[in-house]
Amino acid sequence: MKPKVLFVTDDRESFADGNYYLAYQRAFLRQTDTTLVHPLAPLPDPARFDLVVLGHAVMEHYARVRGAGFMPWRIRARLWFRHAQLRALRRTKTPTVVFTKNDYKHFEAKNAFIAFVRPRLAITHTKSALAKLANPAGRLIWMPFGIDSMQFSPPDNDAARPFAVGFRANANSEWNGGERQRFYRALTRLEGKRPVSLTMSKDGEGFLIGKPYVDWMRSCALLGNTVSAAGTVGPRFLEAMACGTVPLSPRHDYEGFVVADRHYVPLDAGDGSFPKLEAAVARFLDDRTYRDALRENGRALVREHDVDRHVVHVCRELGV
Repeated sequence: MKPKVLFVTDDRESFADGNYYLAYQRAFLRQTDTTLVHPLAPLPDPARFDLVVLGHAVMEHYARVRGAGFMPWRIRARLWFRHAQLRALRRTKTPTVVFTKNDYKHFEAKNAFIAFVRPRLAITHTKSALAKLANPAGRLIWMPFGIDSMQFSPPDNDAARPFAVGFRANANSEWNGGERQRFYRALTRLEGKRPVSLTMSKDGEGFLIGKPYVDWMRSCALLGNTVSAAGTVGPRFLEAMACGTVPLSPRHDYEGFVVADRHYVPLDAGDGSFPKLEAAVARFLDDRTYRDALRENGRALVREHDVDRHVVHVCRELGV
């Protein structure tokens, strides 16, 4: 019999086809008997369930207070009591798990929320956040971004990819010194020499989600990807690997999760122009042994971090 799960979710329409938040929600729906409820809707009695999950994007709903930006957190933290849903979760004996997100900011707010709800388990996708988050009533673990292999998978045939390199991003990376823009400018050197699909938008125009995004990913042999906030391995790494597409990325530690020349094609920034870009692309396209090894290593990582497998692991961690 499947465990009964109450999943508190911010199921916004904009998430429906292309967001990792809902990848975990879909996995819980497949692996458990799940009831979905919006954060601010009436909450069913948690005692009727084996597990309560607070999804990635729910915390902000409870934190919204008019004028909150002018309140210190020692005061704002007390305002969780306004929400009957959170008071019920605080009292329940049903195991609760909290997924956090964007764990390079707002740690005071997140720690206040976790301390109030008192989950049995809190999960961050950012390894460095383990030193900044706290779960006084339970465990805090790092779980890298998972991948929904029901959505992301290789093309049915092994035909040649139309594009040697693909890259899509928004020009909003001032936090990392504009590396995204520099990387994009470097990739444009390939235009006219290799078939490429490169897009840098200013306001999200041309943003792809769902099947069009997956189809585009499958059309690329390499996927350009820059370092995410806090040096994490963002969802795009595993999305690409699941499609049989190899990340082409600046050389970085990536929290020890992926390894250069094993999981991705590394590029040294040099003076900021990524001077060995052309040579790295040529090696990948010309050396089949190297290319096949990268793809196989990527597939192994995808199998290990499929969201369904993550969900099974969470349930076992909590004994449900």
